[in-house]
Amino acid sequence: MEYLQHLTGNTSKKTKYRALSYVIIGNELFKKSPEGVLLKCLGETEAYLAISDIHSGACGSHQAGHKMKWLLFRQGMY
Repeated sequence: MEYLQHLTGNTSKKTKYRALSYVIIGNELFKKSPEGVLLKCLGETEAYLAISDIHSGACGSHQAGHKMKWLLFRQGMY
């Protein structure tokens, strides 16, 4: 995120290549999916809350790991 904000020239090629998939809008980081949809990158606490809500059954019955990941992507989160 720091590279995207300041575009410092002292970063590795790997970081620059990975940064092509991300964009900052306001103060939030988004990942661009192959379809062009922006997925919101969650912080540690946001991710914990989202996973616990889905796992507890807020999106239907108790969900397994792969299904939780799929549901988060459908909600536009990464």
